Amino acid sequence: MIEKQMTDEQLTLLLKRSKNIAVVGFSLQTQKPSFYVSLYMHKAGYRVLPVNPTAAGQPSGIGDEPVYASVAQAKAACGGAIDIVNVFRRADQIGPAVTEAIEAGSACVWMQQGIENDEEAARAQANGLVVVMDKCIKLEHMRLVL
Repeated sequence: MIEKQMTDEQLTLLLKRSKNIAVVGFSLQTQKPSFYVSLYMHKAGYRVLPVNPTAAGQPSGIGDEPVYASVAQAKAACGGAIDIVNVFRRADQIGPAVTEAIEAGSACVWMQQGIENDEEAARAQANGLVVVMDKCIKLEHMRLVL
């Protein structure tokens, strides 16, 4: 069975323990949710590692981070663990992000608000990852951590 609802205590602990967040589906367009959510999380003290293969190598506008081609490249750049892979992709395109999160040894796959994929969530959980679906990481941080 897929755990769809984490308690507020579990979400708070996840957000407080995490340091590095890879953002899959990052956009350089400042009006896009993937950009302004990433900027918020960066300003909240997380290291945000933008991931978008088509924009790889470009300045992200998130601190000094460039855009990375993959979660693996982001992990190598940060020299540590990727705690959360925050996914801004359509539900039917979650699979590759889950694969990258598993291969990178990430602790969590976080599917943004409006995104749910039970099959990929089950695969992530079967590989030891925590899964959050259909929640905005920025809104949850504002609600639980601030």
